[in-house]
Formats: sequence, structure tokens, C-alpha cells
Amino acid sequence: MENIPADKPFYKGRFFQFACILGLLYILGNYVLKEEPVYKVMERKETYVAVFDVKPNIGYDKDAKEWFWGATFQTTSVPAWTELKCKVTALAADRKTELASYEYPHNVLKDGTVIPYGDFAILPSAEKSLVKSIKTFKVECKKWSG
Repeated sequence: MENIPADKPFYKGRFFQFACILGLLYILGNYVLKEEPVYKVMERKETYVAVFDVKPNIGYDKDAKEWFWGATFQTTSVPAWTELKCKVTALAADRKTELASYEYPHNVLKDGTVIPYGDFAILPSAEKSLVKSIKTFKVECKKWSG
């Protein structure tokens, strides 16, 4: 460390100037010039798929002693083995009151029939009163891309 003469202020010494430069570089490097990390997010676009021939699939399983409900439907707007995400909503007689719904991944078969797959291939169960009050269904299917 150098000796600073008494007639020279401390901030004109080389050690102080060097320390200031290092401090300035530290601040610039850590705060001013720091870039935000770039996250790449995979965007998936949803495309609605037209469905038709919606039929109720409602019944009673004697072995499990449960009522089940669901709908079968078809599509011709996508090729076979296309993965869809479908939401099936059970409606009351007024076609407005939603009684229950489920949203499962589905696959399209060669003949255009759309079926749930995997762990979701089982239709949901419900109370007999709910199942008997189902009169129609609203079905929305989306094709994933991207």
C-alpha cells in the first residue's frame, strides 16, 4: 500500500481508485448488466373438433352396484388415433342446467368413434337420481398441436 502525502486527499490515491473500479465492476456485473434468464415455454394451440352422433351411455353395473353415466360420440374432422381432450357435460331436460361433467383424454378410432383411454376409460359413477335426470349431453373436444 502506498503512502499518501498529507497534502494529497485520500481519494486520489491509487489504492482507493483501484478499489472503486473493482466495486463499480462488481455492481455492473451483478445488477446492471445482469440478463434475465430466458425460459422457453412450449405453447400448445387448441383447435376445437366437431363431434356428432352424441348418444347417452347410461346404466347400472350390477357387479359394482353403481350407476354410471357418459356419452358416446363420433368425429370425422381428425384422422384416426388423434389424441383429443374432451369435456362431456350432462344436461337436464332444459338443456341449460349442468348436472355433472368430466374431462378426459380421448382417442379417435378408425371408424371415427371417440373413446376415453388410459386410466380414464371408466365412466364416472353417480347417484341414481342424478343419472336418471340426465337428458342430453354437451360435448367439446380439443385437438392439441404445437
